[in-house]
Amino acid sequence: MAIFSANPRAIPALFLHGWPGSVVESLPLMLHLKSQFDANPAGFGYHIIVPSLIGFGWSSPPPKSKDFRFEDNARLLSKLMTNLGFSKTGYVAQGGDIGSFLACHLAAHDPACKLVHVNLFVMSPPEGFDESRMHEYQFSDEELMSLQRGKNFVTNAMSYALIQATRPSTVGIAIGSSPVALLAWIGEKMIEWSDQTPTLDLILTNVCLYWFSECLPKSLWSYRQTMSGGNPSTEWKHVNAPMGFSAFKYESSNPPKAWTDSTGKVKWYRWYAEGGRFAALERPMVLWGDVVEFIESMDMFS
Repeated sequence: MAIFSANPRAIPALFLHGWPGSVVESLPLMLHLKSQFDANPAGFGYHIIVPSLIGFGWSSPPPKSKDFRFEDNARLLSKLMTNLGFSKTGYVAQGGDIGSFLACHLAAHDPACKLVHVNLFVMSPPEGFDESRMHEYQFSDEELMSLQRGKNFVTNAMSYALIQATRPSTVGIAIGSSPVALLAWIGEKMIEWSDQTPTLDLILTNVCLYWFSECLPKSLWSYRQTMSGGNPSTEWKHVNAPMGFSAFKYESSNPPKAWTDSTGKVKWYRWYAEGGRFAALERPMVLWGDVVEFIESMDMFS
């Protein structure tokens, strides 16, 4: 999906989904932005590009002859933006879940990626952190809750990732061969990882994309990298471009602001007491407002 502005100074913004999401996550946002574009095509200030990642939807599947790693997906996304003519103007990458890892990889390796905004930021505690002295740290109640939420997620909710990383084709074929199984596997995560349950229409639309494109097995192959060396969730460590981070309360975990500040990478931060994993779907205009504010505050496209 894409909206291409007639404004010669429009800023390209690349929105990247994760799993079990898809381009469906961005539908509410795209519908709203299209109405703005239709009202003033020459004045709309952004090009919006929302691709299906390799292995998702009707995008090409990863090759069977080798591991298709996150950096391979990012390389093709970089090529996409170059082919669209944005290598000289530069662009902004925004992502959640897997999309956040890809956005960070682009910001680390593609000079045209001038800014990166994420709504998932994965990091280990800073050196010297002592969990037994938790009461001595000046964490807010929300930050303490998020740290506990992260521990609970690792303990009680990570089994899906382990089986998808070690047996992606097996579980993909088993679940992807039944629409009811597919709905159960994807639907539960859309419900559990969201602040408020998405509408039935949105859940079914997302599941139907997986079903009719037969992409579930292919979409799981990217998880193999998490068990075969390398940790794509730490790509932010290599980012030199300014980073923005919108922390939504019901994400699986959000690091305390003091931790993100200590990285020296995050130049813009916003916390919300609502929203979850699927921010583009749950809080589309909040997310869009953050992206715009972040871009304007960094002044990289003047």
